[in-house]
This record gives sequence, structure tokens and C-alpha cells, in this order.
Amino acid sequence: LSLDGHTMEFIKDQYRHCKPILVLPASATLFKAAGASAKLPSGEADPGVVQGGDVETFVAAMARHRHPERETDPPRV
Repeated sequence: LSLDGHTMEFIKDQYRHCKPILVLPASATLFKAAGASAKLPSGEADPGVVQGGDVETFVAAMARHRHPERETDPPRV
């Protein structure tokens, strides 16, 4: 999937728009290849990036809709 431009742009767009992202173990390499990070610019963990299969945490992240603490100008990705 990392060779598919549409896939990579989708991941980047979700990241840039501060949307919650669930990074399952099998997709961690793809997430990294898109240039996304589970850390905020401050070095803290990004609450909108949920790693592993923690569905409850992901649902809570989805309830917030966006995670503006990730936003930078220009976008990091």
C-alpha cells in the first residue's frame, strides 16, 4: 500500500486535518512511511493517534472529532 499514492495521501490528509487515527500493528510501517508521527511537536504523545488495538481509547479520540494540538503551519506531513 505504501506504493499507492492515493493511500499515502489519504493517511497524510487525515493526519493534517487532525483526525483520529488508529494505527494497528500491521499498519505501523505504513503510518511511518506517510511521514506521520504518534508524537506532537512538543514531544508528548498525540492523543489522536491510537496505537495497537485499544478500541475504547480510539472511540474516545473519535468523539473529539479533531485533535488541534497536532496542527502546525506549515503541516509537518
